[in-house]
Amino acid sequence: MAIDIVSQLVSASVRVCGLALVTFVSLTLFRIRSSGARHAMWTVVLVGMLLEIPLGVVAPVVMLEALPILPAPVEPRVMESAGTSRAAAQALTPASHTRQAVTLTRVSWRTTLTGIYLAISLLLFFRLVFGCWGLHKIFRGSTPIPRLGTDVFESTRVVVPGSVGCFRARVLLPRAWRDWDTSKLGAVLAHERAHIQRHDWLTHLASHVNVCIFWFHPLAWWIERELARLAEEACDDVALFETKDRGEYAATLVDIAHTAAANGGVLSWPVISMATDSNVTRRVNRILNRTFQISKPFSRLAWASLVLWSAPVIYLSAAVSVTPVRRDSITLKHAPVPDRHAEAVRQPLLQDQKASGLLADVVSNHNLRSSTPPVRSQHDERPLAICILLDTSGSMYEKRDKVMAAALALVQASKPHDEVCIVGFDDEVFNALPSGEDFTSNIQEMEEALTRIDSRGGKAMRDAAQTGLDHLGLTTHNERRVLVLISEGYDTSSKIGQEELLRKIKSSGVAVYCIGLLAESDPQRQETARLALDQLADASGGLAFYPKNVAEVESISHQIAHEVGKR
Repeated sequence: MAIDIVSQLVSASVRVCGLALVTFVSLTLFRIRSSGARHAMWTVVLVGMLLEIPLGVVAPVVMLEALPILPAPVEPRVMESAGTSRAAAQALTPASHTRQAVTLTRVSWRTTLTGIYLAISLLLFFRLVFGCWGLHKIFRGSTPIPRLGTDVFESTRVVVPGSVGCFRARVLLPRAWRDWDTSKLGAVLAHERAHIQRHDWLTHLASHVNVCIFWFHPLAWWIERELARLAEEACDDVALFETKDRGEYAATLVDIAHTAAANGGVLSWPVISMATDSNVTRRVNRILNRTFQISKPFSRLAWASLVLWSAPVIYLSAAVSVTPVRRDSITLKHAPVPDRHAEAVRQPLLQDQKASGLLADVVSNHNLRSSTPPVRSQHDERPLAICILLDTSGSMYEKRDKVMAAALALVQASKPHDEVCIVGFDDEVFNALPSGEDFTSNIQEMEEALTRIDSRGGKAMRDAAQTGLDHLGLTTHNERRVLVLISEGYDTSSKIGQEELLRKIKSSGVAVYCIGLLAESDPQRQETARLALDQLADASGGLAFYPKNVAEVESISHQIAHEVGKR
């Protein structure tokens, strides 16, 4: 769960940078100078930032096709392959106790990172709640000023004028308002009522909530300050329309700022104050600048147009997923296996699931391809070499039971003359057999290997598949070679690209079967994982399965063992 929180926050942080970039480019290209318009556009970015995670979870994924990933130079691997000697592989492989120490360090680091995030976020939320509680006390302690309007109140808790609230918004004046002249009082009321009409307090509150969630992101802090500055400038424009006297209005700002400084600043941060030392200098210079032209308020029609323009941009920023190549764009060199072959494989499994009421989404691979024609004679007599690839990355920690159930079912279904290798992968690929040998026919050794596997690190799924193919290539005496991949289906660390791996699978003659334990909380990852696993199975004539519980995992493993025995 903690890893899901961190990954979703990181993904949202990266995506919102794209949304902010679009806004910045639009403001620059169209030369938008109006403070009201700029405030509206950055408010859209704030809303998009708050909606990134919810939309990423519930919105249908939009798949965006991109160029295939170019393979990176191949580096020495932990496991030996056709071009690597056993001595070199053992030299590169860390000792078992060393690997265990690294595992504990990485798990502790992830837990610590998540704990730090939650602690700081909770502290910021507590600060926000405390501020709102203080605002409630201000509301209760204020007294109305009927002759200035039903929305104007006097409070002893503020030293400068401000506005608070959204649906029952109020203008709060300090007790010193009785000493103000008519022009100063009119300028203050015009400014604060502009805040109320623009609902700036609600935007102010939303920006604080955004900081509580994305406190680690510089953009969240910048948006908070920028929206506060632009809101004041936009309300200055509205007030100047009414007062018509720039010099008098600028003098009012300076006077209020001096009062705030003399009394130790604004006493309550939830109040949107008219002037503070941090922004008054820039605002006064802006007002007194001869080239400054007062902008018209941002109209409702302009808001409607902005919402219509920004809604699809926000949705795409949260829902789009980049995939290297479309499934139907892959050119296959071998003839497809007849559909009756796939139906024969699926039928026993579907009958078992029908009895328990579980029919949907177990098998998703319908476009079957084969790189080698099936052999129909004496298949039970020929030796089998099977390589089981186990996803041991950190995100699979809560799915260990399913992984172990699938692997044990495959191991227990093996014949005495079959040879099995067990390969684990996180952000590296390693041989999981206890003796360090390539293959074994000893079931006890296989089961021991499964019990020693832990969960940590990233995901080098494609590198593991390539290593498994190279490993199976060493078994020239076995006519039947099968690769079984048990994984979440997501790749974060591999050096080999998907296209290159598919070419190797087609030329290897190895049948690939995939058991996809998909991320239930992330639909976007599910789609990407299904696409990747389906491609691996299609390229070899194998099948991809997507079980929902441990019972389905064991049933699928037995079905794979049955199918492998007939090849």
